[in-house]
Amino acid sequence: MEFSIASRYELLLSWDKVSYNRPGVCSLSGAKFSGNALKISLAIPKNDSIKLDFYKQYYSVVTGIYVATLAWGDVEYKDNNVLLKNASIKHDTQLNIAPKFKSTDRILIDTQDHEEKAHRYSFVYKSYVVNEDGQLYKFDK
Repeated sequence: MEFSIASRYELLLSWDKVSYNRPGVCSLSGAKFSGNALKISLAIPKNDSIKLDFYKQYYSVVTGIYVATLAWGDVEYKDNNVLLKNASIKHDTQLNIAPKFKSTDRILIDTQDHEEKAHRYSFVYKSYVVNEDGQLYKFDK
């Protein structure tokens, strides 16, 4: 699996705690965005969502295309980070099949296809789950 993101386009989603209290929903406490992409991005709106495409990493463990929705409520800019309130990742079927996120995991989001001139043509963000050391998880059946 090829894994390469230009540093300029790296957006890192991290959190303090994850919980799976409802089917198909992973709640993220203390979620925040960080990374170089924030330096070139427009303001992140509150009460919004994006589609995260995990298929390239999870193809061997899910039964179809794995695009999940990352949603959040209020946002707060603080110390080169964007804090996301009431953040969650949702997927009707595959979230229960894919390995569960740990509190120390992070999601590396590639924003390259989402510069202002191209964003309207790109509906998903290529995304990768990494461990606390920034190493890509490799899943095999």
